[in-house]
Amino acid sequence: MEEKLKQKTIKGMLWQYLRKAKGQSINFICLFALTAIIYLFAYKTYRVPDFKIRFLVEYLLDVFIVCTLLSLLKGKWQKWITIILCAFAYIFGEIEIVCIENFHTTINPQIMQLVLETNIRESGEFLTTYLASFLNIKFLIVPFIAAFHICLSRRCLDFDRFKFIHRYFKYLYWGCFLIGLILFIKFSPFLFAQKKSQFLAFNSHSVGDMEAIIIRDTEHNDYNELMPQTLFRILYSFKTCHLMEQQVDKLYTVCSNVKVEKKSDGCPHIVLVIGESYNKHHSHLYGYHINNTPNQMQYFHQGNLVKFNDVVTPWDITSFAFKCFMTTWGVDDKGEWCDYPLITAIMKKAGYKVSFFTNQFASNSNKSTVCDLSGGFFLNDNRLSALQYDVRNEQMEKYDGDMVDKSLSKFKWGGKSEFTIFHLIGQHFDYSQRCPQNIKRIKVDMLHRNDLSSEFLKIMCDYDNSILYNDIVISKIVDFYKNKDAVIIYMSDHSEGMFAPGINKKWGRSSFSEIDYANAYENFQIPMWIYATDSYITKHEKTFEAIQKASSLPYMTDLLPYLVMHLGGVRQDGYDDRKDILSPHYNSKRKRLLRKEVDYNKLIEYQK
Repeated sequence: MEEKLKQKTIKGMLWQYLRKAKGQSINFICLFALTAIIYLFAYKTYRVPDFKIRFLVEYLLDVFIVCTLLSLLKGKWQKWITIILCAFAYIFGEIEIVCIENFHTTINPQIMQLVLETNIRESGEFLTTYLASFLNIKFLIVPFIAAFHICLSRRCLDFDRFKFIHRYFKYLYWGCFLIGLILFIKFSPFLFAQKKSQFLAFNSHSVGDMEAIIIRDTEHNDYNELMPQTLFRILYSFKTCHLMEQQVDKLYTVCSNVKVEKKSDGCPHIVLVIGESYNKHHSHLYGYHINNTPNQMQYFHQGNLVKFNDVVTPWDITSFAFKCFMTTWGVDDKGEWCDYPLITAIMKKAGYKVSFFTNQFASNSNKSTVCDLSGGFFLNDNRLSALQYDVRNEQMEKYDGDMVDKSLSKFKWGGKSEFTIFHLIGQHFDYSQRCPQNIKRIKVDMLHRNDLSSEFLKIMCDYDNSILYNDIVISKIVDFYKNKDAVIIYMSDHSEGMFAPGINKKWGRSSFSEIDYANAYENFQIPMWIYATDSYITKHEKTFEAIQKASSLPYMTDLLPYLVMHLGGVRQDGYDDRKDILSPHYNSKRKRLLRKEVDYNKLIEYQK
């Protein structure tokens, strides 16, 4: 008897809940229509590459949960919370469609940052500029849904010929409920994984942690796939901006307070060239069978270029790698990367004129992924820029050669020692876009890879041509400095898989995949060399000899700041000469931790 009563009670409660939920049918249908339309706008842009029904299922689930929670509220609480929630949904929905249509991006941390930094005057100028675009018929869709929602909710349409709308909305609700239930069962593994990743992202303590989750758990390394809902993107953007501000504050404090002194006369022209996705095993300088580095080979045979043979990067992700080699923080150090000073700030405080020219992190770029943001936010921050640079570019170019030409054309020697950084787009995918058509001379039949399909051969051919063009770009920089007392460091941020014979039949990177020998060989081993002009070799003979001796030593690029400081005769408080590869006290037995977890030295030793 008690069991039957209990069952009856449960059935009653369930029915009562369903009756309450049914009362949210108008809110459910209209809010789902809003989210679906925003997605349809977004997926057409390059930010959402493929239409996926599973995202609509996620929208369905999220809206259903919201409406269910609203149904549990009583009286005025339900009324006013519903009004506020719907108002926010429509306002930000309209804002997002404007962003998608005008700027080809969804709401992202960059846009949120601009909003937070915008004053009333700038807001007025924006509205004036884009007022005409608001008259676009596409921007009337959201107001139409909102008006329709209000009319239905206020019963403005509840007269004889429109009564059927309210009646059939309930049927539509239950239809959506049943379809949603079926789709939920089908996509439940995706939905559970998605919600888990969202929870972890929102509980992250740094921008880098967020980036790691997005790279690991999305197909295209795009936060839109993890945060497909407008509300989530807004919360994510606020969270990201907050975390960035915290890390920038730390960096600003430590860079402002770092103590620097000039110990000796260093090189007056120190140049750092940072490549991108450069696989050393596809460089003729490192033994590749196609001569795609003719200029570097010439410098090598002339005795001006010293190549380092055992160099790895701590990370196979650009932004993570940058945080390592742009600060004095090593992967085996305590604390966070932002607890340590930037090498650019150190060199500027030491009296060097610091210039930063980038073809990836330009300050005016409009990129939406956290991956771009995580690498660029501390390089583009206005406060930090004042501590880091004297000169930097704002525009990116299609080809690295154009960026280098424009940067060098504005270069003026003022008698002050200079530290100059060129950050290239290098071999970043799409490889076919990294080399001008008139320079491509490497053909498929030159590859001698009968084990690969025609599609893969085309990919490899484009990649090898991008290395050829990279060599030309490097020669532009070398030619500019060859008659000066100058030293040029070249290294890549990380490598990229490219069908290593007998090791790996894949290409590209699979970040956060297991680090085995094949992964380390393809993604973490990088090229690095130092070019010294004739004048430098003559004036800094002992340092050049130290460079030559160091070329065979094991090295990881998180120690790059110490190499730069040595070349400049600069020392900062806390300087450790065991991290300086040119020092006789250099610790060649130091652990080289890949992603802070795998000891590269042990991995290679085990492979042998």
